[in-house]
Amino acid sequence: MYQLKSRLCLLVLLAGISACAAENSGQGNNKKDASTVADYYKQLSILRQEQERKNYESYIADCKFGLAELSWQSRRSELLEGAYQTCMREFRADLDEEGFHKAVVLELKASALWLDSALWLHKKGLYVPLALDLCQQLAIAPEKFLYLPRMSRYPIQAARDGIEGKVVVTQLFDDAGFHKEFVEIVSTPERVFSRTAERLFNRSTVCPTGAEVTNTITIDFILEKNNKPGYELSGGS
Repeated sequence: MYQLKSRLCLLVLLAGISACAAENSGQGNNKKDASTVADYYKQLSILRQEQERKNYESYIADCKFGLAELSWQSRRSELLEGAYQTCMREFRADLDEEGFHKAVVLELKASALWLDSALWLHKKGLYVPLALDLCQQLAIAPEKFLYLPRMSRYPIQAARDGIEGKVVVTQLFDDAGFHKEFVEIVSTPERVFSRTAERLFNRSTVCPTGAEVTNTITIDFILEKNNKPGYELSGGS
């Protein structure tokens, strides 16, 4: 009986030692994993800072390019906000308000600033002649897009689920080429991409024709390598 109790005690002791060893090993692995994750994010932060510095230098070196790129960023770091303000001061130098908006329309067509400046000029009766000249310079045919904003983002759930699709948009433009209303929006799959397409096209413009214009365009939502989202346009009257 004594030997049995002794063996039981020994087994309990060994089990306790094994449990403690396993727990210590687990804690050690957890610490190692946590350290690896911390190192990863540290390196990622360093790479981001290096890329941000390179972007800053590129934007400052070519302020028109800088304004075009930075204008689409709703949240800018302190460094890039500094680049934006520096370039804006350089771009606006010696320009009154009218001159500034004309310069945006003529020189910053790739920026998020473009439509607001175009609308400002239109209220002053100055936009249409400027837009016609711009369409001629850029060899853009009548009724074709003069301005189309960047897509802010691919629908999040569609990107997560790997869903691609298309939207056929028919819209009406006024005599100055500004969006007036949507005639029809047909999404495939149904409703997945409709709202994204609507946000994109309600800020689009076409070259002025002096009359209302109906335009139909197909936008294909695609996921490229590594699920990188994008879109392609086709059709249009």
